[in-house]
Amino acid sequence: MNTTYTEPLDFGRVVERANGTIHRTEVMLGALTWFAITATTWLGLFALDNLLDLPTALRFPFSITGLIITVAAFFKCVVGALRTHRSNEQVALMLEKKFGIEGNVLINTVQFEEMGYSDKQKDFIAATASEATTGWSHVPLSELWQPVRMAKWWAVFAVLMVLWIGYYVMEPGYLKNAFSRYAFSFSDTPPAAAASLIMSPAE
Repeated sequence: MNTTYTEPLDFGRVVERANGTIHRTEVMLGALTWFAITATTWLGLFALDNLLDLPTALRFPFSITGLIITVAAFFKCVVGALRTHRSNEQVALMLEKKFGIEGNVLINTVQFEEMGYSDKQKDFIAATASEATTGWSHVPLSELWQPVRMAKWWAVFAVLMVLWIGYYVMEPGYLKNAFSRYAFSFSDTPPAAAASLIMSPAE
């Protein structure tokens, strides 16, 4: 009986750990999303400059656009995820909805931990905690890491890394030249394959 009575306190810590797992997962997914957006944007801009030898009048606004996308995506995907915090009660409700746990037993158990109650309520609280524990036992904890979404974004990360590494290994001159032309948009840096024409006066 005593063991059942102390269930709410233990369950509150379980939900708190689940809250931390969900938060870390969202931060990681946000970072992967930001990397995908940024890497794709700049890869496209670099390739565009290599292929079309963009004039300064176009290259400068493209570089500003790429910078804005990079910074905006960072704040939305990474900073936004870092600043998002949920209470244990919000997490309990979310888990009930996601995993079909009925009767609001998770949120009730978490709330019972934070409130005072009389001796007459002990049996009801113990029964609620027992139901919450039963419902929690059917929750696949690995799902808190969102393995499907995580695998998708790690695959995108791997593909983009392969493309960037291949770009660097196969055409290092084009990569470095495109970088310098965007970094110094008002300089007249020629493309990597530009021909050099030397004229000398006739004798």
